[in-house]
Amino acid sequence: MMQLPGSPLVYCDMCGRTWCQFCLSRASSRGVHSENSCRKVAVEFSKRYMALDDGTPKKLEIDKNHPWLAHYARWFYEERKLHEWVAHNASVCPTCSTPIVKDEGCMHITCIVCDTHYCYECGNAYDDARGVYIHSCTHDKVASILERLNLMGI
Repeated sequence: MMQLPGSPLVYCDMCGRTWCQFCLSRASSRGVHSENSCRKVAVEFSKRYMALDDGTPKKLEIDKNHPWLAHYARWFYEERKLHEWVAHNASVCPTCSTPIVKDEGCMHITCIVCDTHYCYECGNAYDDARGVYIHSCTHDKVASILERLNLMGI
């Protein structure tokens, strides 16, 4: 499955068909589609298909008669899950918008795509790593933690 760059069209390398990812209609040679309402159709179809239990007559019918739709629904569902996960668990580079997930270490991030130095916590970009370490987001957080420890007598 591959989305064609700058286009709502999706190409399936399994069946060789191209269709609009929003309205699910097969693409014409011109490949022109109105994107206003057809994305809703794709979302709704994918939800309904994925809600069907395996082995039900309706799902078996779609799998048999429209395998590219079934393949697309599974792909679209997984893509949506991935985008939702990234939206809740990743920081986005302030320069190139590459999603980045931090699993350990300090808040200093260097983007692997454009080499921008930024703070994972607040998203502010800096010319170098030093800027990330001395900006107020980090110091305010450290000061707050130290203040709470002092209040606790630690």
